[in-house]
Amino acid sequence: MANKQSPHQIDKVKSHSRNIKIISYFIYLLLVMISILIFTEYIKDRNTAVTHKQNVETEDYINISEKIIEIENSIISGIDEYNQLYEIKSEKIINASSKSEILELTGISTKLLLRNEYEMNIIGDTAIYDNRKKHLKLNSNIEISSNETPIMFIKDLDINLSKKIIRSPGPVLVRYNDICIRGKEFEISDNGNKIKFTNGVNLKLKEISSCQLS
Repeated sequence: MANKQSPHQIDKVKSHSRNIKIISYFIYLLLVMISILIFTEYIKDRNTAVTHKQNVETEDYINISEKIIEIENSIISGIDEYNQLYEIKSEKIINASSKSEILELTGISTKLLLRNEYEMNIIGDTAIYDNRKKHLKLNSNIEISSNETPIMFIKDLDINLSKKIIRSPGPVLVRYNDICIRGKEFEISDNGNKIKFTNGVNLKLKEISSCQLS
């Protein structure tokens, strides 16, 4: 028959068991706290990495926006309010402005389709194109031709591509067959149906040899 344990021994076992439970509880609590600490540090490091990445991307974006963009042998085309085509060819486009819609063009060749499929061709050395306003400003060595025959020579020219209104503050020279016309200001409007000269016009006949833009 097994020996009965004394009350003292039973209390000792219970005390030992209770101590083990307390120690186990503290160990568990410690592990939980360590896990929380590790997880907190992980989240903090992750947020720091994301913030750093966003800063890098923002800096890259700022650097890209400040760069000069060049495009060679480009074509810009569109449809005006008369549902007719316009086309601008250039040897080089440069976007050096803070405004993305402003473009600098060199080696310009512009084709405008007017009434009855009448085609007007305009060439020039340099120009500024506003893509938002659909406005083209040519400012040197400008020639306007029809059927590839030069008929008008201008120093400065403004073109509203949407409305097909062409203006020049002059001087302008028109040469056709044996007719030479010199003017200061002119405007082509109404889809090519109206040509208006202002501030004086000089007309000469049969003096094509001296018909040069001064």
